[in-house]
Amino acid sequence: MNEDFEKIITTYKDFFNLVQNNKNADFYIKTHKDEFTKINAVCEKEINQMYLITLEDGHSINCADEHCLMDKRGNMILVKDLVPNKRVMTLNGPVSIKSIKKTNDKIAYDISIEYPHWYVNDNYGLIHHNTLFSLVAAKAYLDFYPDAVLLFFDSEFGTTKNYFGQIGIPTDRVLHTPITNIEEFKFDIVAQLEHLKKGDHVFIIIDSIGNLASKKEVEDAANQKSVADMTRARSLKSLFRIITPILILKDLTAIPINHIYQSQDFYPTDIISGGKGPYLSSNAIWIIGRSKEKDGADVAGYNFTIKIEKSRTVVEGSKLPVTVRFDTGIDKYSGLFDLGVEGGFIVSPSMGFYQLVDTDTGEAIGNKMRKKAIMKDETFWTTILSNPKFDDWIQSNFKIGKTFTKKVEENDQEETEEND
Repeated sequence: MNEDFEKIITTYKDFFNLVQNNKNADFYIKTHKDEFTKINAVCEKEINQMYLITLEDGHSINCADEHCLMDKRGNMILVKDLVPNKRVMTLNGPVSIKSIKKTNDKIAYDISIEYPHWYVNDNYGLIHHNTLFSLVAAKAYLDFYPDAVLLFFDSEFGTTKNYFGQIGIPTDRVLHTPITNIEEFKFDIVAQLEHLKKGDHVFIIIDSIGNLASKKEVEDAANQKSVADMTRARSLKSLFRIITPILILKDLTAIPINHIYQSQDFYPTDIISGGKGPYLSSNAIWIIGRSKEKDGADVAGYNFTIKIEKSRTVVEGSKLPVTVRFDTGIDKYSGLFDLGVEGGFIVSPSMGFYQLVDTDTGEAIGNKMRKKAIMKDETFWTTILSNPKFDDWIQSNFKIGKTFTKKVEENDQEETEEND
């Protein structure tokens, strides 16, 4: 261990109390690569179900149902999905699950750390994952407006206030409101919006619309009725009909997270759940898909594809890739390589090798490089991103406004010719 660190052997509960009593102290934990990463927060929370996991050599650990471990291929796996003989990773290689049993415990302790979120918390070397839903958009908004606040409506109860510290959002700038049904949420958000005026910097997240039941659905369950709820779509449409004009007139930003399902057509399409209300009211709709990012046969992360389902500014149907790796987190150059090749800013002089293009002369410049090396080369991407022609090419291919402007100019020219 680095001599600058003092080793602490403790339980999660005692560590939670230690942090509460030492607000100004910094604490660190080991990653799966034997490095140290700062612990941003530790929280105590009530859990639906805890499990006692016993490994093949008798080592045991008590974990929450939604806690993540690393499987033998490097993927995240939820504790509740583990079964006997399933293998999970340690620093010394994979080990098998001997048994997994539910316990009566209800309190768990969770830590928040930076990417890659993998950590090791004991000498045994079992590799854990710190789960945290990204609030990057909200953080960017709060960073841009120092007086901004975040209204976070939570129907999934997977986020505590301590999680916001993970990415630097001060909890005194967050109003975290649990919600259990659509009607409750409608009354709450309308009451909040009525007190706001245009110019107030408020960012709203609803996590999630797709997980919200209607009041009738809740009442039917309480009365042991299993009839289908035909009111949910109508309730959601009413909700969006009420809040949409308020959000627009007061210039507020709201991101509702929703679910999708596949149509029953011969060629299935993605359908936004909850009827037409959420779809018609949205200025932009992103449908996010996922595939595995591999290094050879090993899974190294995930490739997320953002499909622009609806937009007032970006060409609909556009697909924007984002790569997230377990070891380094979000790849900030995601998708740019393919765009560079398509736009003629990167060429392949020989199989498997690539070079920059001098856009003034059309000649290939710089060293020949493999794609993998290019994706890590700051100088290579700085050259492309600082080129005004690359920005112009991106806008001409993705921005709706330029297409409209061009059409208007063409129509004006036709009218001028007719008048002449």
